[in-house]
Amino acid sequence: MKVRNANIALFLHQDQLMRFNSLVRNDAKVFIDESFVKEVPKDCRWAVFKAPYKELAEQGFKTIRVSNMIALGHLVGTLRVVAKESIEKAIDEVVEDLWREVNKAAFNLGLRISSDGT
Repeated sequence: MKVRNANIALFLHQDQLMRFNSLVRNDAKVFIDESFVKEVPKDCRWAVFKAPYKELAEQGFKTIRVSNMIALGHLVGTLRVVAKESIEKAIDEVVEDLWREVNKAAFNLGLRISSDGT
């Protein structure tokens, strides 16, 4: 399976955005870690949602390992594409015990980004 015309995208790093932005539709909803991504192509007409995922992970959890979960929470909270409970169940099933609760907490932090703008 290969993405050819994504209508939702998440970019955590500038090099990812520059490499894969041609696979994202102009009317897409794009989530960006503003900790690392400083420049969005000018010709894109995306609906862009930004937050400092890395910085939030460092401040709240003392590790950047959960940046992706904060980003996932932001995406899910904003777009409402899947139920919170479904993500938490997936975390329970996939994430090792040591990281399970911190991943859930990071996901829930991301959910709050969309509701309060922080």
